[in-house]
Amino acid sequence: MKKIFLNSPARIHLGFLELDPRSNRNFGSLGLAINSFPTIIEGNLFTKNIINKEKEKFNEIITNINSRYEIQPCKIKINKSSPEHSGLGSGTQLALSIGIILTKLSQKKISVNQVAKILERGKRSGIGINCFKKGGFIIDSGKIKGKNNVPSIIFHNKWPKNWKLILIIDNNAKKIFGKRESEKFKKLNKVKSNFSSQNCKSVLMKIMPSIIEKNFADFCSGIQEIQENTGHAFAEFQGGMYSSKNVRKIFNELEKMGIKGYGQSSWGPTGFVLCENALEQISLIKEIKKILKKNSIKNINLLKTEGRNYGYKFG
Repeated sequence: MKKIFLNSPARIHLGFLELDPRSNRNFGSLGLAINSFPTIIEGNLFTKNIINKEKEKFNEIITNINSRYEIQPCKIKINKSSPEHSGLGSGTQLALSIGIILTKLSQKKISVNQVAKILERGKRSGIGINCFKKGGFIIDSGKIKGKNNVPSIIFHNKWPKNWKLILIIDNNAKKIFGKRESEKFKKLNKVKSNFSSQNCKSVLMKIMPSIIEKNFADFCSGIQEIQENTGHAFAEFQGGMYSSKNVRKIFNELEKMGIKGYGQSSWGPTGFVLCENALEQISLIKEIKKILKKNSIKNINLLKTEGRNYGYKFG
């Protein structure tokens, strides 16, 4: 087989629906695939396994795949990937991309969900896996207690073409990932009793109908409610509503302006702001730059992006 290329999307994680460890079904997530920071890798059969970056980490992926399915040696080159530990799902996208391209080169018919289970992705959220498969805006079913299920898609919708986003990337913020992330989830036991009922109501009565109807104001209102509840739940572990102090300052100013539809992706530090159209996107970037100047905030990148309505693709 000739050299093949695989392109998969980064994602933003918008929050959880259930964080009570006593619940039979936990987590439940919503998120969006985005056009920025795609993972692009190329691969071809070779005399031995070679990956051009971080050999030890990616050799583990090859070993795990090979333990279940006999795959032929491959040469893998990672051309692009999203920033690590920034809340954009880089780990899942890279793992799935490498896993899928390895099985494709060996002509093995293995599903994305099977690869995800082998590589132990989606331990809590299915957003990264499902955005990899389908792109767009997704709500997943969460994890059944005691089972290793990949969270199912319970709602999937194309991201409206006119709706845009601004990513706020803090290059100096502390990052939460790996063992630190797992430890913090284990300590998560002070979630308010109405967390799930409030978030599920926001999803069912605001977020789902409003994206179908393209009602931007209601969608932003629902996302803001999810973000506030999720931020409060994790505040003691990340030093406040948002892990980046600078992103927090920006959002405090946006709140004073009456803007809704902003928040943190996953553990951050990347923040996002939803925009109804390209003109609002340009306008809000100007406002955020004023906030940065006013508060002497440095090392922040503002990036214009939009939703990506397709998942991984070859070619």
